[in-house]
Amino acid sequence: MKLRRIIGSLSFRINLTLFIIIGVLAFGFSKAMVTVSNVVNNGNQCINLSARVSQSIESQLQRVENAVKACAGVTQAKQLTQYNSRAFCDSVKSIVNVDSVYICVRTSGNETVDKCLYEVRDNGVSAWTEPYRDRNNRAMVSFLTPLTNKYNRIYAVLCVNMPTGWIRDIANEDHVSKHTTISVVSPESRYIYNKNPQLFATGADSVTIGKDDVCLTTINDIRVYMDSIGTRTHKTIDPYKWTVQCTIPMDDYGWVALIIMVSSYVMIFSLFVLLAISIALVIRWYLHPLSKIVDATDAISRGNFDVELPRIRQNTDIRQLRDSFTRMQQALKQYIQDLRYTTEQKVSIERDIAIAANLQKGMLPKPLSRRSDIDIHGLLKPAKTVGGDLFDYFIRHSMGDDGEEREYLFFCIGDISGKGVPAALIMTVAGHLFRNISRRTTNVARICEAMNSELADGNDENMFC
Repeated sequence: MKLRRIIGSLSFRINLTLFIIIGVLAFGFSKAMVTVSNVVNNGNQCINLSARVSQSIESQLQRVENAVKACAGVTQAKQLTQYNSRAFCDSVKSIVNVDSVYICVRTSGNETVDKCLYEVRDNGVSAWTEPYRDRNNRAMVSFLTPLTNKYNRIYAVLCVNMPTGWIRDIANEDHVSKHTTISVVSPESRYIYNKNPQLFATGADSVTIGKDDVCLTTINDIRVYMDSIGTRTHKTIDPYKWTVQCTIPMDDYGWVALIIMVSSYVMIFSLFVLLAISIALVIRWYLHPLSKIVDATDAISRGNFDVELPRIRQNTDIRQLRDSFTRMQQALKQYIQDLRYTTEQKVSIERDIAIAANLQKGMLPKPLSRRSDIDIHGLLKPAKTVGGDLFDYFIRHSMGDDGEEREYLFFCIGDISGKGVPAALIMTVAGHLFRNISRRTTNVARICEAMNSELADGNDENMFC
């Protein structure tokens, strides 16, 4: 019963609502803290990873360029061509650890390499090709540098073909987690490397910056973005225009974020336990007087108006409720006393009225003795206990005008205005006047005139018969 009373109380509902609101706010705040810390932590890891990968790739490309350009100088000095450079190219291949080295004059047999070949031959500047697949379906990139004769004219191009496996080795060297993805994109937005081999040399749409992407910061030419997927960084390797992209998903929590998450949840759980205990104690303290008030009101409802309500010192709503019940108790007690007095008076009046009714019935004329010359019967049935209807009769001997003595029957039937006790009183007066006046005269006009005069005298209520 007490548990149901506590659960059904307004205080419990208010505290439960506050408990839920605080819980939602605390959980949201904790989630926000974990998200922010995770974004910051993932951003720092992406920055470090992008810097390391970019530096390693740039070092490898510079090493290849320097070696190939040095070899190109030797080739130009010896005036080697595609026909007499096989041994030299094999030696260069072993030095720079590439797949193949050759001198090309017109075409290489690969569309992507040929496109770069024409640009190098036209511009006279070394360049890296876009990613492509060779005849054996291997992922490749090539470096091309022009070869000039003694007249400073380009007569051929030295080509170096490199598999992209070394980029995979650099990308997989030190991952933050298994969910981290690293991509290397060419100047024309084609994948040079992606963990999905099927995407090699395809369009890198995921590298483009969308309108929903938010740039958090730029550190050492590394741009940090955040979107619905997670945190990612873009680092452009100059002068090759290769872009290194590192992405860590939003749900990939680092150890810092996990520590903050666990700490937050422990703190929230502890806060909830303390809050629940506090709410339980407060409700118990707050509702304890209310239970006593309920018990007292139950006693009052059973008729014990002298029961004492509990005293409450705190100025709370319960105290105001207790004061209201106290005033109600006093008012009920006074009302019961007044009602008891009124009931007693009513009983006394009803008893008096019953006596008056009996008296009124006793005042009715007795039936005449059995006579052969006349029968008289009467019935009085008032609307209330007593009433103003009247009938009366009597027979008396009187001397007539001729000097003979005769029997005279005097009777009256009347109705007093109104009902109840006042009419009954006037009815009694009218009956006595009728008998008294009729004993002195047999003239009906005199009897009525005398009765009218007596009833009108002192009749301030204007009651009539």
